[in-house]
Amino acid sequence: MIQILINRKDLANHLFQLRANGLSLGFVPTMGALHDGHLSLVQKARENTDHVVVSIFVNPNQFNNSKDLELYPRDVYGDIEKLETTACHSIYIPTVEDVYPSNYQQPYYNLGELENTLEGSSRPGHFQGVAAVLERFFMDIAPEKAFFGEKDFQQVAVVRKLVELKQIPIEIVACATLREKDGLAMSSRNRRLNPELRAKAAQIFMEMQKISKAKTLEDLIRIQDESMAYLNSIDGFSVEYLEVANANSFEPLSKQSLLSSPSDWRIFAAINVGGIRLIDNCPIELGG
Repeated sequence: MIQILINRKDLANHLFQLRANGLSLGFVPTMGALHDGHLSLVQKARENTDHVVVSIFVNPNQFNNSKDLELYPRDVYGDIEKLETTACHSIYIPTVEDVYPSNYQQPYYNLGELENTLEGSSRPGHFQGVAAVLERFFMDIAPEKAFFGEKDFQQVAVVRKLVELKQIPIEIVACATLREKDGLAMSSRNRRLNPELRAKAAQIFMEMQKISKAKTLEDLIRIQDESMAYLNSIDGFSVEYLEVANANSFEPLSKQSLLSSPSDWRIFAAINVGGIRLIDNCPIELGG
């Protein structure tokens, strides 16, 4: 039976017993509204550790838009039912007050250029909030490994930077993006799309694939521009960014860097679909 923990004291007592039995911990942080992508992370965690802890917590500190926080889908009971079909052992469902007590002051994290490009520049303060909540969870749970999906590719880099900055002894495991049959990246936000917009949303990955298969740099730039124009032309769509960038530095496309190491570049997208913000990314195959 899954153990459900609703505060830090219960969590600490539970983890003490696990540690006493010599069990290694795998951690999957989520904001709930779970889908098969989340469940695949749980399975990966179980394959690599003895005991899997999943957190469900909609973190207010990483929302730079109060309306987005208000509308973020929540379904705790449905999430628990889903996790009961997986290899999850423990679910941590704290309150905001438990994670951020009244005397809590959020530190500043020197995340470098990660905050100045793509998601960092589009959502000021977002990555500071991500780092803050994960530092709290990492300290409270102290897992050997933590598992994240590559759909949030830049966020994974932020988590690795956090671990480096704070010298936290945790291995960060990035897992491949899971997609729906039509290619749309699985996301909790997808459930907010009405049927018409949901059908149209498949165009995002289709256009990214076109860009990824460009044969030359010139083709890449041309197709990227065409895809951005096309997506912007779809009723209800607004492109925030559709950018080829370095997968390590997240700096935008530059001819010299791209030609020297095409395997280090990816396509990153943030598209507003009917006011619902969807993100995605994929590698490029320039010349392949």
